Order: sequence, then C-alpha cells, then structure tokens
Amino acid sequence: MKTTVHFAASAVAGAGAWLLGGPAAGLGLLAFGTLLDIDHVEHYHSRGMPIDLKGLLGAVARNQEKLEKHHKIKRGVPASWAFPVLHCVELLFLTTLLAVVSGRHLLYGAAAGILLHLLMDIKAYPMSPRFFSLVWRGRNRVRLRLAWKTWKA
Repeated sequence: MKTTVHFAASAVAGAGAWLLGGPAAGLGLLAFGTLLDIDHVEHYHSRGMPIDLKGLLGAVARNQEKLEKHHKIKRGVPASWAFPVLHCVELLFLTTLLAVVSGRHLLYGAAAGILLHLLMDIKAYPMSPRFFSLVWRGRNRVRLRLAWKTWKA
C-alpha cells in the first residue's frame, strides 16, 4: 500500500484521536500509522532504488507494483530487522500494554496507529493475517519463504 494512503487514513483517524484523547493521541496515531513503512526504504534500496530525494518521493507516491516496475526490482522477503519488528502484532500488544501501564495518550495513539496500519496491510503479504505475528513467522519460516516466492500482491 502506498505511504500516501497510510498517511491519509492515519491523518483522518488521528484527527478523531486528537478530539477524543488530545494532541498526543492524535500525533501518536498519525506517526505510527504512517511511519511503520520506514523499513521499506532500506528494503527497496538494497534492491536498487536510489536513496535520494527523487527516489524517496517516488517511493512515497507509488504503490509497490509501480515502484518495482519503475526501478526494475523484485519484491522479496525483506532482510532488514526493522520489517518483522515494525509489522507485527507483538509490537501492537507491547505498545498497548505500555499505554495501559503508563496512561500515556501518545502510546494509546501509537497502538491505534499500528493497528490501523496492519489492518490496511492485511492483503499486502503472503499468508496474512497470520503473517503479522513474529511467533508464527518463526515457526513457519520455510512455508512462508515458499509462499513469498509464488505470491502476487
């Protein structure tokens, strides 16, 4: 999914969170709903996308299929540690727990942003929604790698 779509949805939801929980909740939702895809920069750069202003702006504006065609790259299992950590329900559970324990509105917003982002990405990865669990990925690594090779978004 394009970063601009994540940003737009997170901005609308963040505005609601701002009204209900204050500015920290709204900003947390906007930031985490959008910026979870920061891992894509390293992933696509390692496959040939230039890391300059033009490349980054193009990455924000294009969906994954157009990005792959434009840079003549093939999507595959991301090698970066950031991908599995940023796109997992375990991060969502941890952030929610920290929000409850601390009472911080920023963390409530962050948890809502992570949830929104994962829900929007539900059809973007093979073997979804199970895909979004680090535990499940670890236990099903071989099956997931095979599914990734044959899967089309």
